[in-house]
Amino acid sequence: MSDQTQLDADEKRLAEVGYKQELNRTWSGFSNFAISFSIISILAGCFTTFYFGWNNGGPIAISLGWPLISAFILIIGFCLSELVSAYPTSGGIYWWASKLGSTKAGYYTGWLNLAGLVAIVASVAYGAATFLDYSLSRFS
Repeated sequence: MSDQTQLDADEKRLAEVGYKQELNRTWSGFSNFAISFSIISILAGCFTTFYFGWNNGGPIAISLGWPLISAFILIIGFCLSELVSAYPTSGGIYWWASKLGSTKAGYYTGWLNLAGLVAIVASVAYGAATFLDYSLSRFS
């Protein structure tokens, strides 16, 4: 069976279940906000880890450290936006690392990105559990 025959069969099957074969590469403003808020979770990350900076570094870590780190994060964001405009893909940063560096760089980038996302989820879950514990202890 040729690739074209298989493609036609796939398109027919999608049509049977009510879908059209397409790859939509546009996001609405709400979609962009939703993915940024759920993955990056700036507000949740700041509120759940504020006391780490306060207890370990004090006011200087909060007043100077966070704005300085925020500036570096913006620089990284500007660099990534340049990559997105030059290499538009749905693969993400591991694909860019593979194209600009090597397959090994893409491999490590993908796994480090996954580890970072797991750490963010753990941080938010810990903060939510702490909040829930404090909230429930107020009623008992």
